[in-house]
Order: sequence, then structure tokens, then C-alpha cells
Amino acid sequence: MGVNARDLKNDDTTDAGFDLLMDNVASPVAGDYGMTKLVLGAKGTDGDVVQASNPLPVQLSDGSAAIDPFKAEDAAHTTGDLGLMPLAVRNDTLAALAGTDGDYAPLQVDASGGLYVSNADVTTIAGAVSGSEMQVDVVAALPAGTNAIGKLAANDGVDIGDVDVTSLVPGTGATSLGKAEDAAHTTGDTGVMGLAVRNDTLAALAGTDGDYSPLQVNASGALYVQQGAALDCSGATVTVDLGSNNDIQGDIAHDAADSGNPVKIGASAETAEPTAVAGNDRANAISDIVGKLVVRPHCLPGDTLDGNASATDTSDTAVIAAQGAGTRIYVTSIIVSNESATDTAVLVKSAATTKLRIPAPATSDSGGGAILNLNPPLRLGDNEALNFASAASVTTMYVSAVGYKSTA
Repeated sequence: MGVNARDLKNDDTTDAGFDLLMDNVASPVAGDYGMTKLVLGAKGTDGDVVQASNPLPVQLSDGSAAIDPFKAEDAAHTTGDLGLMPLAVRNDTLAALAGTDGDYAPLQVDASGGLYVSNADVTTIAGAVSGSEMQVDVVAALPAGTNAIGKLAANDGVDIGDVDVTSLVPGTGATSLGKAEDAAHTTGDTGVMGLAVRNDTLAALAGTDGDYSPLQVNASGALYVQQGAALDCSGATVTVDLGSNNDIQGDIAHDAADSGNPVKIGASAETAEPTAVAGNDRANAISDIVGKLVVRPHCLPGDTLDGNASATDTSDTAVIAAQGAGTRIYVTSIIVSNESATDTAVLVKSAATTKLRIPAPATSDSGGGAILNLNPPLRLGDNEALNFASAASVTTMYVSAVGYKSTA
């Protein structure tokens, strides 16, 4: 049903005013009109509306085209679209502009045009923003509960600041898990225990080559190590050197300067005397071709001693002279020859101290002397000579001795 424009016009036909022009955009009934626009105009003759020379610049319509101020919900932006600019009040100090709770109030901005926002807990964010970051201070205790803070995604720029975890103590103190390099052990220190699996019989615990596998220890907690075959150290300290063929070998080669600690040795089987090495060099032990070690009794060749002396009275006579401070004579054999017809005895002495008394019968009775092999050797005093004396005066008494010297 239309509205008659004559019924809506200003009754004062002489004054300027507004007339409402009603048009029907479909099939109008005579005298009935539909309203499409309201224009500001001047009063004309009865029943006419004259458009003003400067009408309102904005046309209000119910469309959603680019020139319309209204836009359809969820419609895409288009370059050149028109709209109404929202205005706000600059207020350098935020203050209430509405009369009372529930009244309309304008938006407010600071001197830079920044929009004030607020809720029950935040007055402004102007002082909370520095550059592109917002500083957040928690002014009260975090509420109790079991809520999680979520999961941080992988991001090199994420910094969660200082974090205290009661079960993991950072740092290098006594109660910290970390320890400084070369720091001394202190009773009560804490750390991460390296665990291993007890396996009384060493066996594979990993599924296949390349899988992770735990360390294994025996019943005593000794770690199994392996080079070709299992080696149970059982608490001992073992230092080995792996050669070019991954064989366990010593750390000093034959004929090289000796150093380090000795280990169990094998022997080099020889059919002839090997070439001598220089003094203080390491040398192989030697054996015959069935593995029997070749050894020299008692001493090195340079330390062997021998002597021969004779006497006709009972005074002390030196057979082997003293070898110097810190060195002793070890006697391994003594030969006594009595060239007289008088039975007597020979006193074997370390310096002036008698060590042995050897019978020395006359030549006519039982061969005129004695041969004595000493095992273990006769050990004389430090830096003392091997002397002998006849118990009685004789025509001639001969004494010969063989032995070696040693600092022990």
C-alpha cells in the first residue's frame, strides 16, 4: 500500500521546508507511491518538491554495492568501496565521557591516535608496550590448579627466562647436576648416575647392528670391555695399546728406550744367540723353539765375580775385594786346596766376620781340600770383602771363589 505525497507535505505552502516524494518502483497505483529517497529541497507549489541546489552528499540506500555505505556480512573487500569513518575523541588523559553507566560514549584515543582499551584489570597498555614487545608483570600469585601452560613450538627465538626445577638443579655446586671440568670430588656431591645392566654371562642385548644397547657389568659391577674377545677387568686398571692390526700389544718396541710399567711377557724363540741391544733398551725374553725360557743364573755377565788367594798362616786374606758402598758380594762356589800334610779348616769371612767353616784335610789323607757349591748364594755385608783364614799354619792354603755383585 502506498503513501500519498500530498498527505505528507508541509502544510505551510509559503515557507521553505521538506517535502517527501514517494515513488513506486514497480507498477504504481494511481496516487500511491513508494519511498526511494529523501532529498533536501525548497517549498514549491502545492504538491511539488523542488530539489535544493546543494543536496546532502550521501545517499542512504539499502544496497551493498561499492558506492553504498552498507556492506553485506562476510562480503570480500573491494578496492574503491565506500564506508563511514568511525570517529574517536582525543583525550590525553583517559577519563569518563558518558554521564552514567549504560549511556552512549565515544571511543577515546591518545595524542598519537592510539586507541585506549580497558577491562577490569588493565587501565592502559600505553606504558606496557616497548617497541614491538609487550611487558607483562604478574602482580599476584598464580592461582592454584593443574592447568598446563601448553607446549612451546620449536623456535630459536623462544626465551622462557630463568626456570627453577626442584628436581634438576642448574649450576656446578655440590647439589647441582653439573660439575666443572677438572673440579675435585667432594663427599655429598650429586649428579646423574650412569647405569649399566648386570649380566653374569656377557651376551648381546641389542636387537641388531646399529641399535642402542646398555653397558654391561659382571656380578661385581666391573664393566665389560671387548677387543676381539671379552675382557673382564674385574676392578683392575689395564692400559693397552692397539696395533695396526687391532692386536693388544705393549707400548714400547724391542730395542727402544724403556719406560712405563711392566706387563706379562712372551718370549722370542731362538736357535742362536740374538743380536745384543744397547744398555737400558727394552729386549725380548728368549726361549728355545719349544718355549723353554733361556735364563742366566743369578746375574748379568758384567756382575760376575771370581777370585783366588793363598796363605800360610792364620791371618785374614782377601779372595774378592769389597765392591763399594751399597754393593754386596754373593758367593756361589768355593774351592779349598790344602797343600800341606796338616789337617785344618778354612774360615770363610765377610770382612772380619766368619760365615762358613770348611774342613781342609791334609793332602795325604783325603785329597787335600774341598769343593763347596752354595745354593742359595752366600750373601756378604754391604761393601765387605770376601776373606779367608786357615785355622792353623800350613805350608800353603789356596782358596778360590766364584760369585756376583748386587745392590740388593
